[in-house]
Amino acid sequence: MQLLTPSKQVTKTTTCICPAHVKTKLLVRSKSSQKSTTTVMLGGQRTAEKTTMSYVTFNGDLTPRAKQQLTTTELIKRAEKLDYYLQLAYGYAKQIEDMAPIATVSSPLVQHAWECRRHVVPPPFRASPEFTHMQYTAVRTQDPINFSRDGYVLRVKECGNDVKVFVTITMYNEPASQLESTLVGLAKGIAYMCEQHGYDYWQHVVISIVADGRSKINPSMLTYLS
Repeated sequence: MQLLTPSKQVTKTTTCICPAHVKTKLLVRSKSSQKSTTTVMLGGQRTAEKTTMSYVTFNGDLTPRAKQQLTTTELIKRAEKLDYYLQLAYGYAKQIEDMAPIATVSSPLVQHAWECRRHVVPPPFRASPEFTHMQYTAVRTQDPINFSRDGYVLRVKECGNDVKVFVTITMYNEPASQLESTLVGLAKGIAYMCEQHGYDYWQHVVISIVADGRSKINPSMLTYLS
C-alpha cells in the first residue's frame, strides 16, 4: 500500500500563458462567407477567430506520426490537441509554488496494520510484498510531471508487476460506505479474473484512489482508509 499526498491543491484558471520556445502556426480549417472571421478547430472545439494568424506552442515531432501514413488533416488535428493540453498544463504548473512543504502523517507499522486482517487473507497471499510491506510517500515536487525525475517511484513499479488492468477510483466528499461498496465490487471482479486466468492474476491489477483535495474528503473516509 502506498499513500501519495499532494503538497498543495492547484486552483484551476481559465487563462494561461505558453512558453515562447517553439511555435506552430494554427492552420485554418474552413472559412465562413465573411472575410473578417475564420472558423478554426482547437482542442476539439469549434471557435470563431479573426483572420489574423494564431500561434500556439507545439511540443513534439510529426515524423513518427507521418510514418504511420496519416493524412495531413489528422496530423494537424493531433498537433492542435497536443497544443491545447500543453497550454493547460503549463498554466497549472505556473500556479504551483517553487517548493511546497511536506505533508506528514502517522503511518502504522506493518504488523499492526495487518494483525486484524490475517484471518481474511488466505495463506498463499500472506508472503507477497503487497501484504508484508507498506509504504507512505510524502511527495514534494514543483510539478507532477517531475515525479520520477525528483526520485519518487510508484509502488507498482517497485514490485515489478506487469500491469494489465489499472482501475482509478475518484472521490470528493462521499462517505466511507460508498467506497467500501465500490472496493467490494472490485474485489469480486478481481476474484473472477483469477478464476479465469489463474490465482495470481490479481498481481496484474492496480487500483488507485484519487481524492479531490484533503480539505474536501469526508472524515469517515480517512478513518476507513487507515
